[in-house]
Amino acid sequence: MPTLLPRERAARGAATRAPRGGERQPPLALRQGPGVAHPEKERSRRWRGPPPPGPGSSPGPRAAPALPRRSAAGRLSPGDAGPEMAAARPVLARAVLQQCLSARLQVRPPENGSEPEWVEIQRGLVIYICFFKGADQDLVPKIVNTLLNVKLSENESGEYVSLLDLPGNVLIIPQATLGGKLKGRKMQYHANIEKEKGLELYSQFVTLCEKELAANAKCMEAGVLVKYGTYGNRQVLKLDTNGPYTHLVEL
Repeated sequence: MPTLLPRERAARGAATRAPRGGERQPPLALRQGPGVAHPEKERSRRWRGPPPPGPGSSPGPRAAPALPRRSAAGRLSPGDAGPEMAAARPVLARAVLQQCLSARLQVRPPENGSEPEWVEIQRGLVIYICFFKGADQDLVPKIVNTLLNVKLSENESGEYVSLLDLPGNVLIIPQATLGGKLKGRKMQYHANIEKEKGLELYSQFVTLCEKELAANAKCMEAGVLVKYGTYGNRQVLKLDTNGPYTHLVEL
């Protein structure tokens, strides 16, 4: 063992000597007096973060962005939604596309003993359409282009192509109930467009669909038909689905 100097032996003996009379020693911070801080606390108080990176060194990792706060119901707070969500546009139109082998729609019920009036298509697409408040005539070309060119129709080879490339017939049905919102046990339709404005947009939608199909060479050669229901009336639909293969499109 190394030889200790007298002063070192005295210091070691004082550190290991048991307290007299069975008394416990107070903590180090109290033994040092009220004006002397604990060494560890003093060291942490003086620390001011990591040193700045020197030349040639890469900066440390960036802090992750704060996540938006949510309420107890799980909804985002209005000020924390972020620019993308805050700028989200409301839905102006909603359409349901149903691939069909045949479809038959009653557009006029029997009256005074007369026979009901029906419109009918063979293989093609049934389009249910609903417009919401805020929709205008500028939306109609966009939604017509989307619905006629989306690849949701199955051809003879099993590939999915657009209605224009199939080509296929179209049956357009005004469907105001697509704008329904459940509240309790009832449906509400407060977001639907006014009836007069909705009829105007629906008529423009039908007319533009007819023009697009008439301008397409494949559709003209195949003799594609465009049939449609009457706006604002109760109608009867008979449908042979192909799938069923149904999609919801919102614009």
